[in-house]
Amino acid sequence: MIRVNVVVEGQTEEGFVKRVLCPYLSEKNIVLTPRVVLLKRSKRSVARGGIRNYAQPKRDIQQWMKEDKSAYCTTMFDVYALPTDFPGMSDIPPRSTPHQRVLHLEQAFSADLGNPRGFIPHLQLHEFEAILFSDINILDDALSTFTSVSKHNELLQIMSNFENPELIDDDPTTAPSKRLYHLYPAYDKRFFGELVAESIGMDRIRAVCPHFNSWIERLEGLDPIV
Repeated sequence: MIRVNVVVEGQTEEGFVKRVLCPYLSEKNIVLTPRVVLLKRSKRSVARGGIRNYAQPKRDIQQWMKEDKSAYCTTMFDVYALPTDFPGMSDIPPRSTPHQRVLHLEQAFSADLGNPRGFIPHLQLHEFEAILFSDINILDDALSTFTSVSKHNELLQIMSNFENPELIDDDPTTAPSKRLYHLYPAYDKRFFGELVAESIGMDRIRAVCPHFNSWIERLEGLDPIV
């Protein structure tokens, strides 16, 4: 059995890991344990979710790896709205492609942690909602149920501008989540995210989201930590 701890950005990603990734990878003898990133802990409360500065996930990852040395550790954070002090943000190569940028950030992330054995950095390109565009028929069926209006043609138009869902840009007004909020005012990330992703299925998501697929391939190729 191979164990992998997953530090995720929020409850939506946690639900996705539990509901979609866990059963998929359990068939390959890989057990995932997701946990929402720790922001602050006090005697009275614990705050989790979102990344306001890089020190928060860095501290949480290092602590979990120290506490559980028999498991790998990976992440599921959005590139969209990463804090400006995140490793690699200040020296992204000019004119680089989205794929080159995310690889640059992941490599800088791992290097800043000291390239620890067992750490597998993963950043969503550009955010979680990109994978929901993997099948716009399923996406529209799910969301139009609550709005009574189909936006299938609009989704087709969006996808006609991009080679794959991960390339939908990270502009504050046109990022994947912003497009969904605009088309479907009833869209709720926490409720619909894991539901739609589960309906689409991992095979389809992997087929059209190459960066996400490379992450899953890396997890599938792990050997037990000894």
